[in-house]
Amino acid sequence: MNRNERAASKALLCLAFGALVGCGGGGGSTPASPPPVPAVKPLVGRVIDGYVRGATVWLDLNGNRVRDTGEPSAVSQQAGAYQLELSAGDRACLPYATLYVDVPVDAVDEDSGPVSAAYQMAVAPRLQALSVDQLMNISPLTTAIWAQVEGRLSTTQPGLGSCQTLRQNQSLREGLSLEIRSVMQELVQRHNLSEQRIHADFIQTQDRAAYLIAQDIVKGLKAGFAHRQLLKARHPDASFLRAEVWYGQAGHHNTEGWLRSSQVWLPGDRYLQELVGLSEDLSQIRNVYHLREESISPWGQGRYTLRKWGTQHWDTTRAAAYCSFEEIVTVKTSQGVEYSLANTAAAVDAAEPSECLGRAPNGLEAPLARSYRVAFLDGHISRVSHDARFSLSPEATSSGPLAGWLNLKDKAATLDLAHLVEHLAPLDYRVEAPVVGEERFIYWHKRKTDDSAALRVQTDRYVGEWTRESTRADQTRLKECSRDGVNWVACS
Repeated sequence: MNRNERAASKALLCLAFGALVGCGGGGGSTPASPPPVPAVKPLVGRVIDGYVRGATVWLDLNGNRVRDTGEPSAVSQQAGAYQLELSAGDRACLPYATLYVDVPVDAVDEDSGPVSAAYQMAVAPRLQALSVDQLMNISPLTTAIWAQVEGRLSTTQPGLGSCQTLRQNQSLREGLSLEIRSVMQELVQRHNLSEQRIHADFIQTQDRAAYLIAQDIVKGLKAGFAHRQLLKARHPDASFLRAEVWYGQAGHHNTEGWLRSSQVWLPGDRYLQELVGLSEDLSQIRNVYHLREESISPWGQGRYTLRKWGTQHWDTTRAAAYCSFEEIVTVKTSQGVEYSLANTAAAVDAAEPSECLGRAPNGLEAPLARSYRVAFLDGHISRVSHDARFSLSPEATSSGPLAGWLNLKDKAATLDLAHLVEHLAPLDYRVEAPVVGEERFIYWHKRKTDDSAALRVQTDRYVGEWTRESTRADQTRLKECSRDGVNWVACS
């Protein structure tokens, strides 16, 4: 595949909406005989890279990404066709469960022959009913979107839970639905592939562009699957982990090539993240772009978060990498407003990013910067969230009523979170509200995300500038700018 074809597939994400709900009807009977059990139609579709036979299709009812005893499964046959027998309970769960396919070594790709490296593909939960006759194709295209959706959500809620959890938790369903919609919109706009083409049998329709994109994706899927198995062996106590490999750009100089991102959630509220560049054959690490370690612990009535980063240096005349450290204390009030204070230390040079994670954080007793965050999710107005952030100068950090809030890890007993709330409460999270004490801040940003209607509207306000991005019915986006939040024009 040439560079142009790779560029077309860069950052492609996968999602095929798989959800069918319904039952076939039963017939009449004489009073002396019990009525016949209504028929439940099997789920049918194809496994497509080329057409793949000998792969196991299964429905992940409990959301653990493992094929467990009792979960329905079927093996794909000629032309990748599968028929998944479902009970009435399985079909009721179908809108809320991910459909996976495990492609083992020696399965047969009817385009290229026996599969030499195992990999996995998927179709995302649909979260609403489809026709019982709907075909559910599983391909690299559907997989790429689901991987991106899962990755976005897992930064805050690793593991999306079982079918029953999604059925009973409206907030979780709404969050998943919003991410699916957002990723699909990005795919349609960025790669000029309609939803219909993403879900279609691109071999049958002879869609050459979709086919080429799929071939590049599947190379990454195989490498990602292998690395995930390695992570499982390395971190057997992990509560959740993921690995993704794709062709794209990374680093301060936008270096183009194969990238691998991995994330691991460990006991004790620890989180690890890695972004590396790989060789063309995906066997060697070429560059380590970014490493991150995060830990969360109780802090009085709130929580304490420590973040460590190791990042490739943008300045080639300096050391190869630099380390960053940040500490955050957060408290949520009974009214549902969340207040945070963050101290960020000055960056420290390092020979390589991995050095940073082993270092004790330094510089937090005299941080380079401090920021405040005020956030609120309005549960009474469906899915309207507010997020406001305010950055102070080093001079402002060293004075004022919160001057002693430094090096915070062991100070929960001596510092009062009520004092933090009292100080930050005048900072109104609403986009239209003025910023109290604006002269203290070198930068501030407010955002309101309104998902109360069918189409999202996101409004941002910066220092002296407003922007509003509205999703249209055709999934394109209208971006408008304003100086006062009242009079809006298309952004230039």
